[in-house]
Amino acid sequence: MTGALPLWYWIVSGAIVGGCMASFLGVVLERAPLGESLNGRSRCACGRQLRAGENIPVAGWLLAGGVARCCRTPIPVKHPIGETIGMLVGAGLAGYAGILGILGVVLLTTGVATATVLRHLDKRRP
Repeated sequence: MTGALPLWYWIVSGAIVGGCMASFLGVVLERAPLGESLNGRSRCACGRQLRAGENIPVAGWLLAGGVARCCRTPIPVKHPIGETIGMLVGAGLAGYAGILGILGVVLLTTGVATATVLRHLDKRRP
């Protein structure tokens, strides 16, 4: 079901989308319980907004050596682990089903993120 494009294209595309969606889901899982907005870019524990290069799934963590560049605070290993799992799932699904696999990753992540936000919004009701 990969069409005219080579298999490696779907695997790489799926890994990129999967890593990005896992990174987004990590933001949702951290911010929603605190009632924080999902708008805006990621930030360091010290409050500094991350640069684009620091926000690349897995690679940003590896290039920084696992610590924030601004304040040297350790970046929890849960972030690159979650992103790696997302990349593997995305690569597998896209390698198997092409664009439908990539759409599946996006829909799954969106569904989990929406359920998480709604769950925490419901807890804040009086």
